[in-house]
Amino acid sequence: MSEHVRRNSLPPREFDALSEIGDRYPVPPFRACAFVPRERARGGVGGLPDATISLEWDGQTQQFAVEYKASGSPQQIDLAIQQVRRYTRDTPDIAPLIVAPFLNPGARLPSS
Repeated sequence: MSEHVRRNSLPPREFDALSEIGDRYPVPPFRACAFVPRERARGGVGGLPDATISLEWDGQTQQFAVEYKASGSPQQIDLAIQQVRRYTRDTPDIAPLIVAPFLNPGARLPSS
């Protein structure tokens, strides 16, 4: 858990959290290669992920469509699941990634 979260009891802002994936917020065993915020991800805002990020592991790079949910509530996680599925449905080379600094115990991931 980051010092910011512990000290202030507030989740990091979307841009701060996503731009620091791999550095301040490591995703072992991946190494962050490139981060693109929504404004530049695909040329607009409507129906686009919050960001795209490329992560490298063992010489392979994977691009992810990222959806950030600060609250981690069951409703927000369900919404994020629907959003990343929609973003990646027609783009097999982009994988879904949900980022939530806090995950409410009532939030459950789908089995499929």
